[in-house]
Amino acid sequence: SDNSNQTPTASSASQSKWNFDDYHWEERDLSEKVISMLGNNLVGTELWRDKKSEDALVISSCSIDGWAVSNVRKGTTKNLWEFAAKFHFRGLRGGAELFICVTYPNLEIETDHENIPQPIIDSTVGSNVITQKVVTEDGNIIEKIVGKVDSERAMKTNEMFLNLVRRKGLTMLHAQVVQTLQDLMNFGKKDVVIEN
Repeated sequence: SDNSNQTPTASSASQSKWNFDDYHWEERDLSEKVISMLGNNLVGTELWRDKKSEDALVISSCSIDGWAVSNVRKGTTKNLWEFAAKFHFRGLRGGAELFICVTYPNLEIETDHENIPQPIIDSTVGSNVITQKVVTEDGNIIEKIVGKVDSERAMKTNEMFLNLVRRKGLTMLHAQVVQTLQDLMNFGKKDVVIEN
């Protein structure tokens, strides 16, 4: 189609100028954009930090299982998605390590933003060794294993981290999922008045 007679207002509505008056579909993968939206201001957030060491419980990353796309046809945008949002935590305390994954399943275009599915919380025990930084004879600094965390202490640390995720983390994550779904619904859309 000839785009030379289009007004700037009309062409700005479409994600691609060539597609404004055309009958062809243009589809763009939004998966990375969704991951970015989910992680916005959350990745790196600490739910707990020990004042005497570098031990902490942190949101380490976000991911999705599924897909999200933006379709453009004749100047209109239709965003579609079906995915599970995953938030990954890493906790370390006195050598006890725990990985936690909070999953919001079955998020799709029809999902009621006020009533998103309940999250599923999974945890995996990491390394439970105690290390110490030591200087070798040649002057290098290395981490040396000096022991193993007592199983009862490791279990209490894991309970503490899971409780922190439930008490502090889920509220943040829920708000982020709702905001991401709202933003995704409107992503790439603009109010346009097409002049003839």
